[in-house]
Formats: sequence, C-alpha cells, structure tokens
Amino acid sequence: MERFLKAEEFKRLTQVLNEVEREAEIHINSIRAIRLLIFTRRRIGETLELKWEYIDIENKRAVLPDSKTGMKTVYLSGPALEMIRSVPTVEDNPYILTGRFNPGHYKRIRHH
Repeated sequence: MERFLKAEEFKRLTQVLNEVEREAEIHINSIRAIRLLIFTRRRIGETLELKWEYIDIENKRAVLPDSKTGMKTVYLSGPALEMIRSVPTVEDNPYILTGRFNPGHYKRIRHH
C-alpha cells in the first residue's frame, strides 16, 4: 500500500530531523539519507549508493547507470541539490554518503 505523509506529518518529520541534527543524536549521513529519500523519492539503495560522478548540477539531475530497473535519470529538486551541495567530499571515496569506517558508502540507515 502506498502512503504519503500528510502536511502535519511532514512538518513534524522536518522538525525531528533538524532537532536530531542539532543534537548530533545520530550520524549525519543517516539524516542526509532520509532527506535525500524525501527529496528524490528514490529507493534506499539508490540513495545510499549515489556517487558524485552521477550528479549533473547544471542540468539538475542524477544519472543512475545501474538502478534496480536499469539506467535512469532522476531530476533533482532545489532542496535535493542544496542538500547534495552541502555534503563535503571525502578524498578517494566516490560516494556522496560515505561510510563511517571504510571507503565505501554509508549503510546504517535502516535502524534509524
């Protein structure tokens, strides 16, 4: 069953994310991942495995070469682009949401 957040629920989720980020209660990449999931409406795997090379800022899109359904273009909203731009790059790591202790992508969102 598909369900969309009501305006009040979305507002509360935004407040909680801001609060958790301010208090550093969970890893920042969990917060970033949740925001990207909201802004892009993509699958968790597509979001966590997003690489810098997939991002086309000028054309406001991400080109995913190998998603679950094959190559796909994801158009990025203003908030999604702003979120991506705010993430610092990590040398020798191609992923936007980097792993905590390894050079791979962030993996620990499900328990948050």
